[in-house]
Parts: sequence; C-alpha cells; structure tokens
Amino acid sequence: MKKISAIILLFLLGMSVTFLAQEEKLDKTPFPIGGIEAIAKQVKYPAEAKEQNIQGKVLIEALIDKNGKVKSTKVIKSVGHGCDEAAEKAVKSVKFTPGVMKGKNVEATVVIPIMFKLN
Repeated sequence: MKKISAIILLFLLGMSVTFLAQEEKLDKTPFPIGGIEAIAKQVKYPAEAKEQNIQGKVLIEALIDKNGKVKSTKVIKSVGHGCDEAAEKAVKSVKFTPGVMKGKNVEATVVIPIMFKLN
C-alpha cells in the first residue's frame, strides 16, 4: 500500500454543537452519517498548502437542516492556502443525522474541526 504523505485528522472529541434560536438543549445532536471518517475521506490536502508546508486546524460551522442536509457552511478559523475551501467542500459532501429536540427533527449548527497535518 502506498504511503500517504498527508494525514488529515478530525477531532471527534473537539466537535461541538451550538444552537440557533433554541433555548433548550437538543436530545440528539447532528452527526455525520458514516462517522467522522466520512468527512475525512472527502478532504483533499491542497497542493499549495503541501508545497508551502502549511498545517493547522480549520473550524467549519455547518448549519444542518431538519433532513440532515448541510444547508450552509462558514469558516470560523482559517488556515488559508486552500485548506479552508477543502474543509468546507468535505463537510458539504456528507449527509448528517439531524438534530432532535422533543422527538422532532430540528435545524442545528455544528462546529467541525479539521486538522491538516503533513507527515
């Protein structure tokens, strides 16, 4: 098996959830279908970032609708050099389980950290 020159890590424990216009806590937070690995498989380390030895953590805020679809994303911590766009694209490509409150699917926001690290 060919050795990969770049490792992209997602910090499951670092994944946090915020709520939009909700005062009550969610019963179930949105989570990527296929787990964090589903997002990791979609992340492509940008050539520019590799060439310039750019590493770091990108934080993506994603609004997940009632059906688990990513409605919008926003970079809240940037690394630049194409990493932000790669992280957003990966998050947008994955479907999530929706947030649940009082037995009903609700729209919710999750913050997903994506670590770009070269070997």
